[in-house]
Amino acid sequence: MRRSGARGKRLFAAGTVPAAFKLTGARPTGTGVVFCTYERAGEPRYGSFEPAD
Repeated sequence: MRRSGARGKRLFAAGTVPAAFKLTGARPTGTGVVFCTYERAGEPRYGSFEPAD
């Protein structure tokens, strides 16, 4: 729940064009952090989270 007057940082600026990304690499460290590499993969695909009947 957002507090009145609370400020946060936006990850993407207003007007940013949506894009799809493909995971091209993942490298775990000994402390549990995973460094992931992505490349652009064209237009985003949108779907539904509704359960299948």
